[in-house]
Amino acid sequence: MPLHTFYKNIESQDFNNLFGLIAGSRKALDWSYEEEWRLLLPMGDSCEDSNYLMPKPTAIYLGTHISVEDEKKIREIAESKSIEVIK
Repeated sequence: MPLHTFYKNIESQDFNNLFGLIAGSRKALDWSYEEEWRLLLPMGDSCEDSNYLMPKPTAIYLGTHISVEDEKKIREIAESKSIEVIK
């Protein structure tokens, strides 16, 4: 769908704001080896201080284009929680 058509449909009564659930819950088979968790909040955060129980990650994978600042923050947090970081 072209972007201009998408924006036009937002204003119609047929627009469903849950469309993001489909995109967020589907995964290409090429990436199926990743065992990721996804938390989808289509209506936004219901509460500012919400906590969601999750298992401890075995590793954090950093992308090649991560900023130096973000990498440093992530590495500090990961180290404090004994989580491996892979770049």
